[in-house]
Amino acid sequence: GEERMTDDYRDRLSSQTHNPLTSILKYKELWLLGLAMFGGIAVENAFSVFWPTFAELNMGVDTRIIGLGMGLYMLSAAPAELLVVYLPFFQKRRLTVIVVTGVVTILSHLALLFISSSVSIVLISILRGLSISYFPVIVTLVYQLPNIKPREVAVGLAFIYTVMNGGAAIGPLIVGFIQEATGDLRMSLLVTTFFPIMLLLSAVLMRSRMPRH
Repeated sequence: GEERMTDDYRDRLSSQTHNPLTSILKYKELWLLGLAMFGGIAVENAFSVFWPTFAELNMGVDTRIIGLGMGLYMLSAAPAELLVVYLPFFQKRRLTVIVVTGVVTILSHLALLFISSSVSIVLISILRGLSISYFPVIVTLVYQLPNIKPREVAVGLAFIYTVMNGGAAIGPLIVGFIQEATGDLRMSLLVTTFFPIMLLLSAVLMRSRMPRH
């Protein structure tokens, strides 16, 4: 809404002559952001589907604590996602936010596989919710790619959400296949906890491509 009043935005809007679908090939950053989103969402969805069963059957966690943890996970994610794109401190450190949240995502999901204390599960679930703050950062970075056109932004966002949905589907599928083959649900979930390494890798590779602000 603010950009459309600037000369720069009007110039970019009027210069959209090529097929915007080519932006998927034109901007390598979109593939890096998609890779990051895939890795983060894959583990989030895998745990949302399978961890409650694992916690109850394998670690004897009370179902009320499991439900509380899942609720706090989503509840803590909402304000964190708003603040991370609103506060100037985080806006100036977008790639750092992706790295930090990637590390926290890995550690919080690992902890859920080995810690059965009720208080600890509640705290870890809150931390897990905070760690999903990479989501709005990745989405807003699409708008800030150097010289990207408005129609290319739309295609870029569609690409990111498509890859995200792929991760949301593949994460649980991987856990299901491994569990069927091994009968070990902990190991099956453990495999997915390393998917967020894609967040770290993408942020490191993006650092040389994004302009400094």
